[in-house]
Amino acid sequence: MREELRAYFRENRKASIEELSRHFSVGPESIVEHLSPWIESGCIEKKQPDIFSSALFQACSRERGDEVYHWVC
Repeated sequence: MREELRAYFRENRKASIEELSRHFSVGPESIVEHLSPWIESGCIEKKQPDIFSSALFQACSRERGDEVYHWVC
């Protein structure tokens, strides 16, 4: 799944655990486990959504308080 995650992030640049879980049809725990090596290597950064964006885009698919993971390599 490591290579599939890299391909997904290279195409989409960012995603939440919920989005990844839905896309790969696996549980969130599995996604977090597979993201760990990418986070440790510095290729993926976990970011908290800012309050303004959360309020402005609350009708979008991301839930308030859901961390977003960004591909930075």
